[in-house]
Amino acid sequence: MGLADEFTVEMACFVTGDADAKQILSALTEQNAFIKCLEDGVTYRFHHMMKECAERAFAALDGEKQTVYHTRFGEWYEARRRYLHAMTPIGAAATTMRCCGWCRRTRAFCWPLLPPMLC
Repeated sequence: MGLADEFTVEMACFVTGDADAKQILSALTEQNAFIKCLEDGVTYRFHHMMKECAERAFAALDGEKQTVYHTRFGEWYEARRRYLHAMTPIGAAATTMRCCGWCRRTRAFCWPLLPPMLC
């Protein structure tokens, strides 16, 4: 979940595929494990040190797993019509046909996020 600045239990379940995400997040929050539930009671955020560790752990994953998680993040944002948020992870996953579909629908441009030959 270190790819997102803020996230919900629902998002964590979708992106990780782990149905126990709620229990894990609750336990980490109760143990003060560098994750905090924000004032709205729904949104979570990593402490910046934990986020950096999560990003490093993600970078150590093989490329196929990274692609799976980037794609899930993009799908999550797309389903909520947050297309600009979706473009970065989908671009990282190099699933450009979907990205370009968003661009046509939203009249946004992919080129700042993707190499020109991909978009």
